[in-house]
Amino acid sequence: MRKIKTSLLAISLAALLIQGCSLGKSEETITLTVSDDMTSSVSVVRSSDSDTITVTKTVTAEDIKNATAVKDGESITKAGTYVLSGEYTKTVTVEADKEDDVIIILNGATITSEDGPAISATKCNSLLVYLADGTVNTLTDASEYADTSDSAPTGALFCKNDLTIEGEGALVVNGNKKHGIVSKDNLYINGGTIEVSAKKDGLHGGDSLTINAGTITIKESSEGVEAELITINGGTLDITAKDDGINATSDEITPVITINGGTVTVNSNGDGLDSNGNIELNGGYVYVSGATNDGNASVDYDGTFMANGGTLISTGMSGMYQSVTNGSGNYVIDYMSDTTIEAGTKCTLYDGNKAIVEFEVLKNANSILITAAELEDGKEYTLKVGESSETVTAGESTVKGFGGFGGHGGPGNFNPGERPDFGDASGNGGFGGPSGEFNGEFPEGFEMPEGFDGNPPEGFEGNMPEGFQPPEGMTPPDGFPDGKKGKNN
Repeated sequence: MRKIKTSLLAISLAALLIQGCSLGKSEETITLTVSDDMTSSVSVVRSSDSDTITVTKTVTAEDIKNATAVKDGESITKAGTYVLSGEYTKTVTVEADKEDDVIIILNGATITSEDGPAISATKCNSLLVYLADGTVNTLTDASEYADTSDSAPTGALFCKNDLTIEGEGALVVNGNKKHGIVSKDNLYINGGTIEVSAKKDGLHGGDSLTINAGTITIKESSEGVEAELITINGGTLDITAKDDGINATSDEITPVITINGGTVTVNSNGDGLDSNGNIELNGGYVYVSGATNDGNASVDYDGTFMANGGTLISTGMSGMYQSVTNGSGNYVIDYMSDTTIEAGTKCTLYDGNKAIVEFEVLKNANSILITAAELEDGKEYTLKVGESSETVTAGESTVKGFGGFGGHGGPGNFNPGERPDFGDASGNGGFGGPSGEFNGEFPEGFEMPEGFDGNPPEGFEGNMPEGFQPPEGMTPPDGFPDGKKGKNN
């Protein structure tokens, strides 16, 4: 039995049992502990294809009436339950004792701060934001903050410690300065209908980010979701990102993206799922549409990608393509197209006459990855891409580790004007340089950049020039300016 601690004071918690479709595997009960000194918990049944956690709390009109009303400009300075209703033009601040647990009920509140975050909890043990059923709540921060210190808040809804969002209501978050929703420690989402638009990250957890339930739409962001450890157990998550969709990064621990259940859709212009460590798929349904350039991958990881349940489909370009790690419980289909698969193309994977996977390519792509618990090793399937069909075979991945440009050598038997044969390439070298039968001529149609004579610029010593910025849509390698290593708070 695994316990996930949230260290939060509960309002009233009813445990519910979720019925899942079992495919013959044993079930496991997960207990979500609300705090060390409380007995209330959420009982969750894990099925083979998903983890679904639904948290039901009952907040009545009487509960709201008995909560302490907060006026515009007031600070919350002690533990308790507070209610926000109506319009606010100033930041709602939480400055309680460091041992205090604070609950804020959003009951039809619109907070548009003039000079900072909408809600800023800089001092407390934990903050629980509850979305009252039937209400729509909007949090909008300023584009510039009065606090310009290094320790200033970094999001429209900001908590320096643990932050949990629950309830049946709706929440709209506009992050004009930087991020949308931020916890510097652990961020949990257990319910609600949440829509986030942010200049940087939509959801940002300093240590971890866990989604157990709810309907979450990252409408606009640079990176959709970011934390050291990202776990999705249930709910619906739909991400649109200018850069990476889901990014697990850390310079202190091995980052991990874990998907146990729910439905996840990622539409990114950078990497789709990006882990500087590992990726684990144990359940749920995931569709990733990656970048339309070869400098990013729909699935990108530095460690392993273990797929042991659920279904993941990714589409993107093949230049940095990575597949699942051999030894996974799921088998995989790696499909590379000789021509561009146009946006809007409908694709179906058939087992005989039965359609087992259906999806639409969101952006131009030339590669498709499908891994699912239903795929059988060595079995032939029919993949229909638009009007064309092709027989494909599920099995261990023979395509892995194309982690970047500039490694040793490259795929053998590479001829000018032809796509390389991916074969059984391995390692993290990427397309380092043609080998095999390369005859020294550039592929047909290749043109030198204007003004480039084949020699490095004068004074170039292997380092990027001062002030270098990568082209739009390109993620620079680790170690270069604006690289992805390290925590981004």
